[in-house]
This record gives sequence, structure tokens and C-alpha cells, in this order.
Amino acid sequence: MSQMDELQRSRILACVQAFCAARYAREDNVPCQIEEGLFLGSVGAALNKSALKDLNITHILTVAKSLDPAFPNEFVYKKIDVSLLLLLI
Repeated sequence: MSQMDELQRSRILACVQAFCAARYAREDNVPCQIEEGLFLGSVGAALNKSALKDLNITHILTVAKSLDPAFPNEFVYKKIDVSLLLLLI
């Protein structure tokens, strides 16, 4: 793959990620309880500090390529870098 193709692919991926993050931040912003003390949520849930605090969440696992901790002084974060393309395969 040429450098130009790789650059275009990177730009498309960044646009898709930005679109998804913006959509989820609006539409899916409350963590769902899986079991006692364990919640699952989208980007929107990870950005909803009041919901996280109300649920007494203290630690956040982020599985994403380019999503940095939103509230590093409020929660303990662990990040696993995963490319969006790998999730689509």
C-alpha cells in the first residue's frame, strides 16, 4: 500500500472514530450494570462524569485506539489500544 493510500486510510479511520464518538456521547451515555460493581458502557458513558460518580465507579477500562482518559484526576484508568479496523473484521 502506498503512503498516499495509507494517509487516506488513516484520515477515513479518524473521521469514522470521531463520528462514532460524537454519536455515542449523545445517545448512549449511561453505563449498564453487568453485575455487582461491574458496568459496561460506550464512549458516551465514559464521558458522563456525573453518571460515573452516581454509580460509585472508581476504575475505567478503555478499549480504543485514540480515546484518552477524560477525567484522569477523578478515576483510575487502564487503556488497551485497539484499532477500530480490528473490531470490524
